[in-house]
Amino acid sequence: MTSSFETCLNAMRGKRYCLCVPISYHYDRQGDIWLDELWYHDLLEHLYYLPDLTVLAPHVRYDAADSDNLVRVDSELKSRLHFAGLGPEPANMREGILGLPTMIRSVWRAVRNADIVHSGIAGWPIPLGFVVNPIAVLLRRPLVIVIESAFWRIPVGYNASFKGRVRASLTEVFARWALRKARLAVYTHSAYLETLPVGAKGTAAVIPASWISASEIIPEADLTTSWNKKTKTARYLFPSRLVEGKGAKVMLDTIRCLENLNEPIAIDVIGSGDMRGKFETLACELKHVRLRVLDPVPYGAPFMTLLREYHAVIVPTVGDEQPRIIYDAFSQGIPVIASDTPGNREIVTAEQNGALFPAGQPNLLAPMLVKFAADPDLLRSFACSARETAATHTHTDMHLIRARLLTEIFG
Repeated sequence: MTSSFETCLNAMRGKRYCLCVPISYHYDRQGDIWLDELWYHDLLEHLYYLPDLTVLAPHVRYDAADSDNLVRVDSELKSRLHFAGLGPEPANMREGILGLPTMIRSVWRAVRNADIVHSGIAGWPIPLGFVVNPIAVLLRRPLVIVIESAFWRIPVGYNASFKGRVRASLTEVFARWALRKARLAVYTHSAYLETLPVGAKGTAAVIPASWISASEIIPEADLTTSWNKKTKTARYLFPSRLVEGKGAKVMLDTIRCLENLNEPIAIDVIGSGDMRGKFETLACELKHVRLRVLDPVPYGAPFMTLLREYHAVIVPTVGDEQPRIIYDAFSQGIPVIASDTPGNREIVTAEQNGALFPAGQPNLLAPMLVKFAADPDLLRSFACSARETAATHTHTDMHLIRARLLTEIFG
């Protein structure tokens, strides 16, 4: 695999690649750059096949108080990895509008100096793609657009304000325009490809987004031991950003259904978000369901170790994205009980590596949890298939497929 990356790297020499992202990087007085650890790990994967990479992103002054969550970029990478700032990340629409002139100037300068521009669509409050994509088209720079989520879309059955519906409609129209202009479009699942097709001159590819490494996947020989260590009573984990769009409300309503059924189901919730307090309040009120709200743990070995304690992971998302947590769970031989949405059903196969329930239906998720809790061996029977799915979708595999596509088109 290393040789494959080297081939791509050599083929891409002389190509300046601009990666436009809405995630802030930090800089200090010495000129060093500090990044979130996961983001840094991802950028290093890019450097396996991109010899000249510029990151265009919001930037903020480094604060030592945040250093526990940040890592310093290796100074030896400065000849290949560059950063171009957009100004501070705006906190609201007013700040976004006031910062728009600076954003436009920065984008114009970065895109003009690039040979290939990697962008997206949505964001808040001013979507970066709304500025980057038209400028790239105007300056005749080939666009690489990655669609990992279409969070602007309003899930079926959800009431949105008039303003929200207008914003969603305008974003959808812009997304379709941008994808028609893309030279390469990468989608995390095929439903995005079908609804946001690339233009006649573009290339499309479906590449699921996974962050697991091969070293993190539980060895096949350890799978039986791992399951033998689990408690006799089924335990479920809901690891998520605790917001409505990720299914937090569905999970709350499911727990209430289980409580009304007098079911002593064990469910742990881990994550942060504006609905965390509701889970904490509910945990104190329950008499039958055993609900715990856990503090977040670092992604990587600590999180993977935590996953192994459970019989299944619950993914009740209401949107059409494909959550990375599914691959995380599968990597530890843990099946997933997920909502039947386009992104989820592309990798969760009922009765093989998990189970599916109709999205937004807590009254149907609750009895499913009861069924599996009564017979945890059903979940155990899905473990091997779950692990096999993860083994073919590592973070490095994802980047290698992208690398080969870029080489074919631009190398």
